[in-house]
Amino acid sequence: MDNTQQAEAGLDKSLFKRDGFPPLGSLIPTSLQHVLASFAGVITPAMMIASTCGFTPEQETAIIQVALILSAIDTLLQQFPLFGRIGSGLPILTG
Repeated sequence: MDNTQQAEAGLDKSLFKRDGFPPLGSLIPTSLQHVLASFAGVITPAMMIASTCGFTPEQETAIIQVALILSAIDTLLQQFPLFGRIGSGLPILTG
């Protein structure tokens, strides 16, 4: 058995199905990793825009909060398609 087959043998097959649901032991750490990694992609552009435009600290905080809220709404629309047409049905994060 080569390295690829060994790696595939240790993976849960539900990870490769469109409607698969991985076990909770795998789901929680990967979900947390996804959320933490998304902060950099969502917050960084908002901070760059705020510093370029010379926003006050209160305005910078507000634009970061709005970026996080809109990213969350967009992620939910991607995960759970609206009217079966708006969204992909996949866990996609848009920063």
